[in-house]
Amino acid sequence: MLDDARILILSELVRDDTMPWQSADIHVHQRWSNNPLDYDGLASGVAPVVDAFTLCGVIEDDSPRFIRSYTMSVEKVAKRAQSAVVVTVTKVNT
Repeated sequence: MLDDARILILSELVRDDTMPWQSADIHVHQRWSNNPLDYDGLASGVAPVVDAFTLCGVIEDDSPRFIRSYTMSVEKVAKRAQSAVVVTVTKVNT
């Protein structure tokens, strides 16, 4: 999962001169159709994805020193094909 996340991040990444970012917000959004993960399961499941943002040089580290907020949300969708987990990392201008 970590390697898959790194490949996806690198394929979508638009680098800027301030990377790695010194402060960021992380939001995890789960779209589910059958059974949602509970929040601790969701956080554990996306941990490799968040680590990949560090390995790709987007964020300095995923510790509270560098992550200003870490939020999660869920959304019920009609079909399994619409199910997904989306992790968004947003630069915080300091």
